[in-house]
Amino acid sequence: MKLEKKKAIKYIHVLKSQAGISDENYRTILNARFNKESSKELTEAQASVLIKILKELVAEDKGTGKQVAKFNILFKRVFGDNKDKKEFIKEQTGRNVSIYSLTKKEYNNLITALQKIEEWQKKDE
Repeated sequence: MKLEKKKAIKYIHVLKSQAGISDENYRTILNARFNKESSKELTEAQASVLIKILKELVAEDKGTGKQVAKFNILFKRVFGDNKDKKEFIKEQTGRNVSIYSLTKKEYNNLITALQKIEEWQKKDE
């Protein structure tokens, strides 16, 4: 994949963010793999390799379709139309993201929270 260098650098940083990689870990990847301190120092070929690496990290950590479905079902049962999903996600994860940007671990935590709220609601009835 050949991209203009500026676009490639922007894309690299978007992927880095989506993968949830800290600046320190990102710099370690750059240094260990390419012997560079910054993505600006990468050649187009190196940038393409880094994009491929980051895409794989993003893909393997994204929540599954089953998790999305389970989250949506539980959220609807617990809150109906009385609460905004994005607001709930931000409250629980501290991140202002869509439901499709969540990691497997974040989904597990959200689903567990919703199950506990649901149990609590049933006890209250």
